[in-house]
Amino acid sequence: MPSVFLSRELRPSSPFHALKQSVEWVIHAQSLLRFESVSLGATPAVDWLFFYSQRGVQFLLPQYSPPPELRLAAIGEATAAALRQAGYVPQFVGQGSPQQVADAFREHAYGQRVGFVQARQSRRSVQQILKKAVEASNWIVYDNQLHPAAVASIPQVDYLVFTSPLNVKAWCAGQSAPYPERFIAIGPTTAAALREAGITNYRVAAAPSESELFHCLLDWENE
Repeated sequence: MPSVFLSRELRPSSPFHALKQSVEWVIHAQSLLRFESVSLGATPAVDWLFFYSQRGVQFLLPQYSPPPELRLAAIGEATAAALRQAGYVPQFVGQGSPQQVADAFREHAYGQRVGFVQARQSRRSVQQILKKAVEASNWIVYDNQLHPAAVASIPQVDYLVFTSPLNVKAWCAGQSAPYPERFIAIGPTTAAALREAGITNYRVAAAPSESELFHCLLDWENE
């Protein structure tokens, strides 16, 4: 019976629920990070709010209500779904890698003011690519800290599926048992964190989504 660890809690729409309901798999889903709200403070005038994550939606909206004229952008469909659930309609939804998202968003927001809703430790991937194409401001609304002590609750598994570089770092900091043989990364930056930890037996999802992570896992298991 194969077992898997996923470095985030299962959301209602997650395809990994299929493993939880299956008698043929064991899944343990848990973030290895701690999240705390950060006071937003002054809000500069912007034309767009760009959300890097669902947690950005979660931690911004209790502090700030976007006015109707403000356009909203989401890095991907999961973040867009969080906005819709909160009663907001994003005018832009990214697809693919940060490079692909930035290239597409540039066509909508070139020369405009964009507030990037993010964590304190954000890699700021999209705005780093856009650089001078937009007038960017950092809307830091939450803090994400490593929680390596959480690794102790993870059982031995056959697959470790990581959804961010910080989760990789937290796992490595708290790991004491032998490494499993198979690792899966949600994207290239997470894969880079695996390489930095000396891990070479990994695969990268075809696109940065839980759906592609799920397919990558099943494809590997079925080989």
